Amino acid sequence: MNTELLEALTILEKEKDISKEVLLDAIEESLIKACENHFGKADNIRVTMDRETCDYQLIQEKTVVEDVEDKVEQISIEDAKAIDGKYELGDIVQIPIESKSFGRIATQNAKNQILQKIREEERAIMRDHTKIGTKLLGDLKVSNDYNDFMQISMDITHYHHENWDGSGYPEGKQGNEIPLAAQIVAMSSMFCALTEERSFRRSYDKEEALEIMRQEAQQKFNPDIFNIFC
Repeated sequence: MNTELLEALTILEKEKDISKEVLLDAIEESLIKACENHFGKADNIRVTMDRETCDYQLIQEKTVVEDVEDKVEQISIEDAKAIDGKYELGDIVQIPIESKSFGRIATQNAKNQILQKIREEERAIMRDHTKIGTKLLGDLKVSNDYNDFMQISMDITHYHHENWDGSGYPEGKQGNEIPLAAQIVAMSSMFCALTEERSFRRSYDKEEALEIMRQEAQQKFNPDIFNIFC
């Protein structure tokens, strides 16, 4: 059992709220990438991983040939028979790979790929708040005079991270496809965020905040509404 890896994944799953299956997939992909960086290609590389124990093995499958032209994908008949005398020309030899043999760059690239996957999953989880909030408000809708108000609230919750140019989320709406209420709240929210002090930066004054927003008006906001906001 790979106790160290198992414990690390358990902690990540708890702290980041990311499924262990997703993390294991990322590790498998990073191992393949490390092989690709080390050998120049990875078409004949296979990863086997026990999802319960986190034990894994890298296998390189080589074809037995008379004369080796590609050391990554082929093995000579002499070397194959040295492993097991039963091998014949055309057979596939499965050779275990020690990941410790990877160079520093290949190892670092593999780590970076895992970190990138974690960041992508964190962003996906964060972006789900628009859908979760909308679902909660939708469950509150009842047949009375408050339903118009609830619909506006749902529009704001669902669409307040959409951008004027379509680069936002959750649906990539653009222009006036974005409900007006959501456009207004998104703009107000950014202004509040800029004028509030954060742990990583000072607060901006009104003029500074508006100038930052003005530079992004065509991308993030309806420029006409922004002009009114100013």
